[in-house]
Amino acid sequence: MNVALVIIFIFLALAVYLGIRARRGKDMDLEEWTVGGRSFGTIFMFLLLAGEIYTTFTFLGGSGWAYGEGDRPSTSSPTGAWHT
Repeated sequence: MNVALVIIFIFLALAVYLGIRARRGKDMDLEEWTVGGRSFGTIFMFLLLAGEIYTTFTFLGGSGWAYGEGDRPSTSSPTGAWHT
């Protein structure tokens, strides 16, 4: 077996273990799970939203813009800054 696969499986097992352990003692339905029990802080929520915006732009906006304009997608960023 490849060393990289062993590392991936170790991290996967660790993630599953931590997920099961964190679930104990909490009674949440799907609605509460999707909003994190309304316990996310302001900065953490900002980082989640910023990451989602950057990811969406990278996969949808950047490639569509590059296809339509015929330019390299690396010249644009979600912040509107131009990189050369």
